[in-house]
Amino acid sequence: MLGIKNKMLFIIILLGLNICNIPVLCSSKECRQTEKQIAGWVERVQIKALGLNIRAKLDTGAKNSSLNALNIKEYRKKEKRYVKFDIIDCNGKTKTFHKRVVRTAKIKRKDGFAEKRIVIKLNICIGSVCKVSQVNLTERKNFIYSLLIGRTFLKKNFIIDPSLTFIIKQKSKREANR
Repeated sequence: MLGIKNKMLFIIILLGLNICNIPVLCSSKECRQTEKQIAGWVERVQIKALGLNIRAKLDTGAKNSSLNALNIKEYRKKEKRYVKFDIIDCNGKTKTFHKRVVRTAKIKRKDGFAEKRIVIKLNICIGSVCKVSQVNLTERKNFIYSLLIGRTFLKKNFIIDPSLTFIIKQKSKREANR
């Protein structure tokens, strides 16, 4: 019986010292820079290079991020691969973009079949967290959200609460351009 009490005391001490690397949730600016933020399963996202502010599904079941794009056409320019694609913004306007291709990925779909997709890099911001992330392009017209954010973007920065939506404050245009 004494052995079990000693083990429990040791665990309590470890937790008290935060040696177990359990994420601490906090609201101060200094703390948020190093700790995870709680996010809802849907959040507002800025894609700087494309000048878009859109709603995105934060999906811990998906490894990679995926963006709805139409008329995806790959081409070469000076021996480098590029892609031209269209995106329909929140006002229903079609915008055309050209981005350098990072790679082609083989993505396993929900139906079990694999699909090849073009991958580009985008600077994505969710609240105060901005980072360059690889995003594959696909036609997501049958989905509610045109952007899906996967685990590779979310890890180290967010804890997703599936009971919440739109809880992270958007950066102002002035803050986002810093």
